[in-house]
Amino acid sequence: MKKYTLLLALALILQVSASSQSCLPDGIIFTTQMQIDSFQINYPNCSMVEGDIEISGDDITNLDSLVVLTVIDGDLFVGYTTMLASLSGLNNVTSIGQTIRVYMNSALTSLSGLDNIVSIGQNLRITNNDVLTDISALSSLTSVGENLRIYMNSELTSLSGLENLTTVGDNLRITNNSAITSLSALFQLTSINGELVIENNDALESLEGIDNIDSETITDVAIRNNLLLSTCEVQSVCNYLATPNGDISIHDNTIGCNSNEEVIEACVEGVEETTRPEITIYPNPARDELTITNEHDIIVNEIVIYNAMGQKVMSVRQATNTIDVSILTKGMYVIEIVSNKFTVRKKLILK
Repeated sequence: MKKYTLLLALALILQVSASSQSCLPDGIIFTTQMQIDSFQINYPNCSMVEGDIEISGDDITNLDSLVVLTVIDGDLFVGYTTMLASLSGLNNVTSIGQTIRVYMNSALTSLSGLDNIVSIGQNLRITNNDVLTDISALSSLTSVGENLRIYMNSELTSLSGLENLTTVGDNLRITNNSAITSLSALFQLTSINGELVIENNDALESLEGIDNIDSETITDVAIRNNLLLSTCEVQSVCNYLATPNGDISIHDNTIGCNSNEEVIEACVEGVEETTRPEITIYPNPARDELTITNEHDIIVNEIVIYNAMGQKVMSVRQATNTIDVSILTKGMYVIEIVSNKFTVRKKLILK
């Protein structure tokens, strides 16, 4: 009986192994629908492709026969198709080892089929797809190892589908998308480790959505030629402008976002600085500690620090004149010192 059980278990293991195999180390190119339809016949049990997959052909209408694929270690390129409306058939792929490039597909309206992809090892490039309106299939995606570029998709109105994206390993470029009105789907993105480029998006009015990117992970900022863009004073940009790590290029948007100076002014708009000779705050810019001196024994009831969005990020009720601000990210803030006689309010930069 034990021998029979062991043989049965071994048979099951062999069956699973046979049904899930690595294959195609040199990749595969599909240029016709017949090649896709014959995939499971030509490559039985092939589910984890070691090389690249390229899909490019005028008569390709569906990817249904690729439903057996679970992993692509190389690149996935879908380009120059004229009849392919979605990527359904790739629904079981969970990871791409290198790059996804979706380029110049004249009938592609959605990315349906990429629903289960959690991570992309290198780049995600969605470019020049004239009728693409929907990228919501990317809702499982949490990280892109290198660059994220969304370029010249004239019918794409939003980035809905990227709500779970938290990390981009290099540059973030949203450019030349004439219909995009919102970046709000990027609200969970906290790190890009490269350039932030928002350029030539004619319908975009606000940068709300990229608020939570840590400014220390941004190397350069380019916000240019967005005809309706007036709201640039989001937290990430304000913090970057306060302590830039590299180049800044902000111009040819609309009023409020037409220059570095306009955005900085908007970041602290409504902050009326007040000073008193009895109270001194230094250093400013500060790093880890902030010192507040009080020359005439004024009773300080509370010290409050607000970020550039007016949100309270720290409140201290203590007699000591040294405040540890190391827990705050570098950027632009407002410090308010509330005493029993007056309130002092000043702009503060942490670097």
